[in-house]
Amino acid sequence: MHQACGILGAYNAASFEKFVIDEEACGLIKRAIAPVEISSQSINIESIANVGISGSYLMTPETAKLCRTAFFPAKIAQKSTFEEWQQNNFGDTVSLAGEYIQGRLESYVKPDIDPAIEKDINKYVDSLLGG
Repeated sequence: MHQACGILGAYNAASFEKFVIDEEACGLIKRAIAPVEISSQSINIESIANVGISGSYLMTPETAKLCRTAFFPAKIAQKSTFEEWQQNNFGDTVSLAGEYIQGRLESYVKPDIDPAIEKDINKYVDSLLGG
């Protein structure tokens, strides 16, 4: 999957928008296939006993607390219905990905790096680009 992000036309081109869309899809898949935690924190035996056979676990405080972390926090994918999307003109995925990229670029902070290492990296990149 690491080679999937952003690739277009059988490696003839790449797209930042496709990269972040693919990045999000990979995150969704990773979350979906993650093992379910089975522990005393994730399965509250006391709550099960209190709710009983015909009760609803969805309305317990424990379920409300756990459901806040149970979903993948999508940044690009729309969580609305098609009708809501049409009414509110949420835009297309590629445009949303472009806006997300712009925000990431604007918030980028260059990490501290040893000047000698940075010089060697720049020299290496220049050699790859024919410079």
